Amino acid sequence: MLQVNRKVLLVFLIINSTIILGWLAAKADSLFVIAFLVWTNMLFFSLCNLGKRSMLFAFLITFFVFLIGREFLQQFFSYQVEPFDKEVLVHSNMCLLISLLVLFAGYLLFGRKTVLVADTAAGQNNILQKTSLYIYYLTWVFAVASKVITAKYISDNSYWAYYTDYSEYLAGNMLLYVISKIEVMMPAALSIYLACMPSKKQFRIPCCLYMIYLVVSLGSGQRSIFMLGILFLAVYLLLRNGMNPEEMWVKKSYIIICIMSVPFLAVFFSWYSMWRTGEASSGMTFFSGIEDFLYNQGVSVNTIKRAFMYQESIPADQTYILEFLHSGILARILGITVYHGNTIEHALYGGSFTHSLGYVVLGGNYLAGQGTGSSYIAELYQDFGYVGVMLGNLVYAFIIARINQFKNKKDIFGMSVKFYIITQILWAPRGSCTGFISNLLAPSTIFCFIAIFGIANIVSSVNLGGQEIAELE
Repeated sequence: MLQVNRKVLLVFLIINSTIILGWLAAKADSLFVIAFLVWTNMLFFSLCNLGKRSMLFAFLITFFVFLIGREFLQQFFSYQVEPFDKEVLVHSNMCLLISLLVLFAGYLLFGRKTVLVADTAAGQNNILQKTSLYIYYLTWVFAVASKVITAKYISDNSYWAYYTDYSEYLAGNMLLYVISKIEVMMPAALSIYLACMPSKKQFRIPCCLYMIYLVVSLGSGQRSIFMLGILFLAVYLLLRNGMNPEEMWVKKSYIIICIMSVPFLAVFFSWYSMWRTGEASSGMTFFSGIEDFLYNQGVSVNTIKRAFMYQESIPADQTYILEFLHSGILARILGITVYHGNTIEHALYGGSFTHSLGYVVLGGNYLAGQGTGSSYIAELYQDFGYVGVMLGNLVYAFIIARINQFKNKKDIFGMSVKFYIITQILWAPRGSCTGFISNLLAPSTIFCFIAIFGIANIVSSVNLGGQEIAELE
């Protein structure tokens, strides 16, 4: 045991020493390097126990890709990026440092519990597992069809047209609109099925189908669906490997293959980014592809910078972390108008920081389909300043820690919700702060949860009633 601890300590010292030496050699920005050191040690911490910290590991990956990667290239490899004033750079690095420190402290505070041990009622669990699996198969067909339809639309029009006209295109065709709404139900059904803790053998077919869906989704120009879907599977597999090590959910060979495939995936996504917008990719090399991936994906850090620069121009009568009130079931209950697409109305009154910032920064290009994206950090700062960044990251630390915690297997509903919000939590460095709430409150999601749990409870009651009658006879 002492030998293992010494090895861990040695690796820890080597990693930190290398970064510090790189800091001195490259004369990198001190505030950024401190933030990067915190991120590195958080990643090292998560790797020491992936079975219990898989969600933290996945979140740190997206945090690096979306918020640190571009700055990393600039600070350590003198990669040329857009120039910003010193005040803006200090603000950006301060936001990153605060976020990581609070996330780390919060995770240590909230992440002390162990994963579940207790069993669930086998009969009810089997019925719920079968019900969710059948509905997953049904919705999977519509989900794949929806992505094929989207790909066809982009092929006939353009990638940018997806953001400006596709929502109206769907609204004008009832069949396609229904198919798109059924697609939303598929991840919910899968989450409920996974919460029933299927065996490794039972998981294979649903997993393969989900992988097919992720690959098909690339045709729609949405690489985020593929990336987040892969991370979602990784979180679940690592979680189950920690809970059921006897089944060997994650073998060493899987880990080696995943590590070796990372640079190739980076190059593929660089090519893919050029392909979807019609750019030439003939001059791209393997290493330039990796650099381009980190540079292009790391653009979300500029969202934090530009939000700070344009803070006074962004509509101040909106609370952007309450974006979930402007969509889904709550908007309908409260009578709030729901906006779609890149429009002036959506930017000014839709409560979406993505659209408000995009319109302020890009103007006419925003109306043509382009956008700046968002970041949960930028939204928190826009609404409540640095205090908001601290409190928001504390909430995120709680959620990330709880995803890997279960008191018992009977709480399938709670586990289903946790699994369902994983992708949106992972997307937060580049997306809405409360996007996971918006997805949960979507009518299609609510309907799916009610339908699956309702059908399972009815079937369980009928079976239980039949057994009681048989016993009386």
